[in-house]
Amino acid sequence: FFRCMLRCHSFSFPVRLPVFVRRPRALRVGFLLPVLALVVLLALTLPPAARFLLASLLHSCQRRASGLRTMDKLSSAPSRPEDVQYLRQNNVPELLDELVQLLLHEKPANPTQYLIHALALKQADTIGLAVPSILLPKPGVDLSKWSVIACDQYTSQPEYWEKVERTVGDAPSTLRMILPEVYLETPKEEALIESAQKATKKYLEDGTLLAQAPGFVLVDRKTAHTESRKGLVVALDLEKYDYSKDSKSLIRATEGTVEARLPPRVRVRQGASVESPHIMVLIDDPQRTVIEPLFERPQRRTVYDFGLMSGGGHIRGYAVDEPAEIYRVISALAALAEPESFAKKYATDPAKHAVLLFAMGDGNHSFATAKLHWERLKAAAGEEGRAALMRSPARHALVELINIHDKGLQFEPIHRVLFGVSLETFLEEARAHFKGSTVSYATAPSLSADGRSAVQRAWA
Repeated sequence: FFRCMLRCHSFSFPVRLPVFVRRPRALRVGFLLPVLALVVLLALTLPPAARFLLASLLHSCQRRASGLRTMDKLSSAPSRPEDVQYLRQNNVPELLDELVQLLLHEKPANPTQYLIHALALKQADTIGLAVPSILLPKPGVDLSKWSVIACDQYTSQPEYWEKVERTVGDAPSTLRMILPEVYLETPKEEALIESAQKATKKYLEDGTLLAQAPGFVLVDRKTAHTESRKGLVVALDLEKYDYSKDSKSLIRATEGTVEARLPPRVRVRQGASVESPHIMVLIDDPQRTVIEPLFERPQRRTVYDFGLMSGGGHIRGYAVDEPAEIYRVISALAALAEPESFAKKYATDPAKHAVLLFAMGDGNHSFATAKLHWERLKAAAGEEGRAALMRSPARHALVELINIHDKGLQFEPIHRVLFGVSLETFLEEARAHFKGSTVSYATAPSLSADGRSAVQRAWA
């Protein structure tokens, strides 16, 4: 009977008991003695099926009792008052069964912090967020050579990448982990893809890259255009992203995705052990509840602080790895994703317009590459391997969240030079395309012959 009681996991009955209440030991013992006598009597008289159900009920009671003992320990653990307050306010009783089992299995030194972390992970999954374990270069690596610009920049200027090559030399660098797209469709393409995969593997094996504690990285970036642009490096769930034209996913593209640009990037990604993307994702947080409060803490552990090459400015990164802080970030993002709040902010009908929490700001094709690679992995795994694959790191991609209301974020027009088309034809097509919209346009004075020649030379 008692062996059966220990095994009946699948027939547990929920028994609601209050938490954060410490009963006097004498009262508990006085209550348990007659119960134990009744259990023994029933065990001897009940038929086997009834014993089985009774065992299930007792097992559930035992799990709840373990939970009470664990919550008792919280009061003597090294916990901060605000941490316990978070537990009280966030439906801990509803999650007690699952979380207590985690606590009893892991036996963390600080149960309160561990419990907050578990709560955060459960809530993060609903908004497409994950708490990553970020890899950073080991101490001693020259970070000014380690960090390079995104692979899709300077695609018409191979001399820029040749200069970067000379600057980096033999030093460890993310230059060795990427395929600069200036080399697409050139004899160097396949060799660079292979060397990128080898370099990534080497950096992992020789300890050049070191895993940090699970958490986010708070970023403060200075450029020639702004004194400070603030961001937060997190991981986003590719299951919540769809780059198709009529997407209604929680994470969406803000520009057309050119699928022809994805295959070379996929080849780099599918053979690499880690990723090093350049992806900026925007959030609409006018009250500044997600990123900005993290800068209010007077002291925070710095994980990097260095100048970027080629006039890229300066960047500082700070660790955000305390469970309570992680939970605050996730809760603030979850508040932005509430359908009622979203509908009120944008004056939309919740039944017709799905919530958009994360909008791709830059690096959409890098994120789309991660998505395409993930979908191929799922297809190869089949139905049988799908459940195990869902726990793979490939399901997520690293991004930098930036508040669209950040003072350091500047939006500028994109200029395009068109060749092989007459001005009259272009204007005629533009009028037809924008008919009925609020878009306006005007023509500028024509370039002189010398001006046209200068433009053609620059883009030759």
